[in-house]
Amino acid sequence: HGACGACTGLGTVLEFDADLIVPDHDLSLSDGAVAAWRHSGKRMNVVYAGMARDFCAAFGVSPGIPFRNIPAPMAAVLMHGTTPAQAQEYGAAFEGVIPNLRRRWETTDSESVKQRMHGFLSEAACETCRGARLRPEALAVVIAGRNVAEVCGLSVADASRFFDALEFQGEPRVVAEPVLREIRQRLRFLCDVGVDYLALSRGSSTLSGGEAQRIRLATQIGSGL
Repeated sequence: HGACGACTGLGTVLEFDADLIVPDHDLSLSDGAVAAWRHSGKRMNVVYAGMARDFCAAFGVSPGIPFRNIPAPMAAVLMHGTTPAQAQEYGAAFEGVIPNLRRRWETTDSESVKQRMHGFLSEAACETCRGARLRPEALAVVIAGRNVAEVCGLSVADASRFFDALEFQGEPRVVAEPVLREIRQRLRFLCDVGVDYLALSRGSSTLSGGEAQRIRLATQIGSGL
């Protein structure tokens, strides 16, 4: 219930990446600089070859110059499309490579098309939660001045010190004590196996083999078997 609605709690979203769409800036549009417009090798799809010609004609870009030499404002139009003001200024509207890919991604039922387009996607931090993974309502809850995202940003060692210093009195203590005991124990196991420098929010795919092995060991020790 507390997950960010934009990224469903992942903290990241898949976005079409301009560097993957145009991997070689020395190629020209006519030579297939836009990889997403190519069938195989450097051969362009007929439809997209027509779009490239229309773009060059409307915005005064030579189809034979390297992509890196296209003026920055025109490269931005190519990748992201025209604003209403630009469409009025140039007398032509252009959808843009990335909006076109995004529209095709959202509407296609073809798995092969999606699989090919997936090669132009990369992970980016969610702009709504800025990587915190949670809705503002969940992040508004703080304990000792920190919300859960801020605590997860701590290293294991710092988080261990944070939880060791937490004290509650009365009814809150009754509620918190079992939870605190469990958290402190798990953090202590991670410190004991030597991964106290890792941030709690660190992605498992970025860990070295040794780090992953030590975390598995801490999990086994903490299982109580």
